[in-house]
Amino acid sequence: MSKNRRKNANTVRVATFFWWLMVFVGLSVLGLSYVSIKNQTIAFGEERRLLERKLRNLTDQNRALGSQVTALTSRSALQKQLHSGFIQLVEIDPIQIVRLNANSTQQAMLADAQTSTRILTPK
Repeated sequence: MSKNRRKNANTVRVATFFWWLMVFVGLSVLGLSYVSIKNQTIAFGEERRLLERKLRNLTDQNRALGSQVTALTSRSALQKQLHSGFIQLVEIDPIQIVRLNANSTQQAMLADAQTSTRILTPK
């Protein structure tokens, strides 16, 4: 090739072009990754806030129901239900009660109550 022709030719430095292209692509990937991670963080934060609100509501409901259970199972409330006939209780026969690790006074009381049954005491 002649010298004149080479002077007027616009040469593209391919290595430099690809190096800058790779820098641009790398920075683009970093930027998109950063935005994606920030969006995930925001979405997880909103989800966590909703779950904490639900947990708080459930805890409040649990407390309210616990107080209702306490009120409904109190001795006075149960006695009212018993007198109104809503609850029907049957007395348990002492012979049907089984006690484990009973001490000697309890065994003596059971022996008095259960004349037909014999209580075995450990030796």
